[in-house]
Amino acid sequence: MASHWPSTSTIEKELQYQSALELNLTTFRAISHIPLASDVAKYARQNMVTRLDSYQQKDLRTFKEVVAVIDSQVIPIIRRSALSGFAIFNTELPVFFDQPGAPQMLADILAERGYFVYWQTRIREVPVRIDPATFAIECLRRTTMEFHIKFDRPLIRSSDALSSLSASSFLTATAAMASASSRSLMPHSATFDPR
Repeated sequence: MASHWPSTSTIEKELQYQSALELNLTTFRAISHIPLASDVAKYARQNMVTRLDSYQQKDLRTFKEVVAVIDSQVIPIIRRSALSGFAIFNTELPVFFDQPGAPQMLADILAERGYFVYWQTRIREVPVRIDPATFAIECLRRTTMEFHIKFDRPLIRSSDALSSLSASSFLTATAAMASASSRSLMPHSATFDPR
C-alpha cells in the first residue's frame, strides 16, 4: 500500500517555492507603510459619507453651487454619453479654483450616486499673438479642471452581455458557443471587451 504522505524532497521543494514568493524582510519594511488597497477601499465609503455631511453642514454655499453645476452641466454630458459609460467634464468655472474642496465635492456627490470619478488640473498654453519683429509666440496660460466620469453602460447587444462575464464564465460561454456553432450551418461570433 502506497503512502499518501509527501516525500522529504517534495516538502523541501514546496518550502523553497514558498520562500521565493515571500519578500525579503528589508524590502517588506521599506514598503509596508503603504496602505493595502483592500484597507483603502474598506474605509472609502465611510470617509465619503463623512465628507458629504461635512459639506452640507460647514460649506453649504459651495455645496449648493457644485450641485447646481452637476445639474446644469455635468448631467447633460453624462446623458449624451450614456451608451459609452464614460464622460469628460471640462470646466474653467471659478468655484473649482477658488474653493479648494470643490473638485472633491463634485467627485463625492457623483460617487454617492454610483459614478466613478477622478479629476486633474490641465494647464495649456494657448497662442494669442506673434511678435512681428521677433516672431516670438505669446501665449496665454489657461487652466482647466478635467473630470473623468465612468459609469455602467447599458447592454445593447447580446455580445455586450459577454463583456460583463468573468474570465472563467467567458471561457465557458465561448466554448459552448464554439460547440454550438460547429453543429450549426451558420457560425456565430462574439466579441469580448475585458473592461
